[in-house]
Amino acid sequence: MHVRAAMSSWQEMHIRGMNMKRIAAAIGLTLPANMGRAIAVASTILASPAWAELRTVETGEGFAIRMPGQPEAMRNTVQISGGEVKTASWTAPTGDGAIYSVSYADYPEKIVVANTPDQFMNEGRDGLANQLKGKIVSETAVTLGNHPGKAVAISSDAGEVKARFYWVGTRLYTLLVLYNAATGAPDADAFLGSIKLAAK
Repeated sequence: MHVRAAMSSWQEMHIRGMNMKRIAAAIGLTLPANMGRAIAVASTILASPAWAELRTVETGEGFAIRMPGQPEAMRNTVQISGGEVKTASWTAPTGDGAIYSVSYADYPEKIVVANTPDQFMNEGRDGLANQLKGKIVSETAVTLGNHPGKAVAISSDAGEVKARFYWVGTRLYTLLVLYNAATGAPDADAFLGSIKLAAK
């Protein structure tokens, strides 16, 4: 997959009052910066690693998810005109060339009240498709408990993507699997369905 060009600033968001271009350039909300390294690692792994539970409740991240191997974590804080956006991402490559990623962005209340959950999720969806120069081939409404979400499939020359976006409070979760259509990603659905929010 030739996706290095999509690793840095994949979103060109223009939500009201939000400097999303700066956020995307700094942390790459859905295609995090560490994914470039993950691609290089994926090409050298001989066999798909075993699943490992990624637990983040203890660190105050608020969720757990099952991912293959040892995910690489990145965290960042970005200052924008509307306040401070805290982000984090976990990325793991597999032996078949797929890349699994989960990320979130916590938005300031000032930005959240000016937009709807659909706006956040739609901008994430469109930004991902545009960066990959891909086509959205399917979209379905989903939920995470009582929280709204979208399940999206994107096809592009860079690879196939299965993604889910969830809006939880003031946080946008993005889960995605980027894979080669010729080899597939048999664990994609298990990964996408494994996220669990921590009890409050």
